[in-house]
Amino acid sequence: MKSKFKIFFIQLFIFLVIGEIGSRLILPSHQNAENLHFNTVEIDDEVGWKVKPNQHFTDTIKDNIGKEYIVDFRTHENGIKKINTIIPDTTEKKILFIGDSYTIAVEVSNEKTFYGLLEKRMPIEVYAYAAGGYSTLQKLLMFEKLVDQVKPDLIVWQFCSNDFIDNYPELEMEANYKIGVRRPYWNLNNEIEYRTPIPTLLQWSRYSKLAYAIYLLKEKFKTKVAEDQKPAEQKIAEQHFEYLHYKNAHEITGRLLKKIKETIPKDIPFLVFPADAFNPQMDDYIQLCRTHKIDYEISVAHKLNEAKFGRKEEIFTYDGWHWNERGHEVVADALEGRIREFLMKN
Repeated sequence: MKSKFKIFFIQLFIFLVIGEIGSRLILPSHQNAENLHFNTVEIDDEVGWKVKPNQHFTDTIKDNIGKEYIVDFRTHENGIKKINTIIPDTTEKKILFIGDSYTIAVEVSNEKTFYGLLEKRMPIEVYAYAAGGYSTLQKLLMFEKLVDQVKPDLIVWQFCSNDFIDNYPELEMEANYKIGVRRPYWNLNNEIEYRTPIPTLLQWSRYSKLAYAIYLLKEKFKTKVAEDQKPAEQKIAEQHFEYLHYKNAHEITGRLLKKIKETIPKDIPFLVFPADAFNPQMDDYIQLCRTHKIDYEISVAHKLNEAKFGRKEEIFTYDGWHWNERGHEVVADALEGRIREFLMKN
C-alpha cells in the first residue's frame, strides 16, 4: 500500500513539474500592475498603482484600421502630464483633468490628447492625472494629493462605464473586463478596504503558470448558458438593479461622487464627462451627477458615437476602445464650448 502511495505522489510530482514547464513555455503572463497599460504605472500601497513620474517614450502604433502614427508620451513630477513647461505664478487659468486610461492616453502624443488640443485653443494651463483602470476612489485619492500642488481654477473629471465595475470587487470578479490588481475600495460601511478581485486560481497564477492554465481551462469549459455564469456586463444590461452586485456598485459610486463634491472647494467649478455611451451605466452615472448637483457634459459620448457610426470616421486606436488622434479631436471639440463658459464665469 505504501509503495502505491509513493508511486502516486511521484507521478503527481512529475505531472506538476511537466505541467508547470509546459505552461511557462506556452502561456503569456496575465495582467498585473507592473505591465498595466504599457508599463506606465508602478505599485503603490495606498492607491494600488500610480503613474511613474518623469517617464518619456516614443513609439509607432496603429489605429483600428492599421494606419500608423507616432506617439510621444511624457509625464512629469508625481506622474502628472503637463503639455507645456510649468510656469510659476502664471496668470493663465489652470485646469486639472482627472480620469483613467482615456485620459492618461498612452495611445497618442501629449500635444494631441484632448486636453493638449484644448490648451492650444485657449489661454489655459493644463494638468492631467490619470491611470489605466482607475476606480472612482483611486481618482479621488490622487486628486487629494495633487489639488494643492496644482491649485486649479477648474476640475474636469472623466468617467467611463467600467467605473462601476472598478468600484466594486464582487462585480469585477464576474466581469469580462478585469484589472485584477490589489487596490482600495470604498465599501458599504463607508470604509476603505483593500482587495485583489480575482479568483483564487488566478491569484495562485502569479506564482504558477500551471494554475493559470487550469484557470483558463475552467473558464473555457464552464457552462455558458447558466445564469450565474453570464459575465457581469451582460447581467447589468439584462437585469440592471435586480443584479445585486451592480446595485451595490451603483450605491457606492453615488457615495463617492458625494464625497468628491464635498472635497472640492466650493469656489472651484467641477465638470464631469463620459468617455463612452454604454447603457444603463452612462444614464445611471449622469443621474447620480444630477442627484448630487454635479455639472456634466454628456455631448462627448454622443459626438464620439456620431463620428464613429454617423460619419464612419475611425476614432479608435488598434484596441478598438481607446481614442486615436481623431478621437481626441472629437472629445476636444465637445468640451471646448463648455470649458470656455466656465472660464468666462470665473
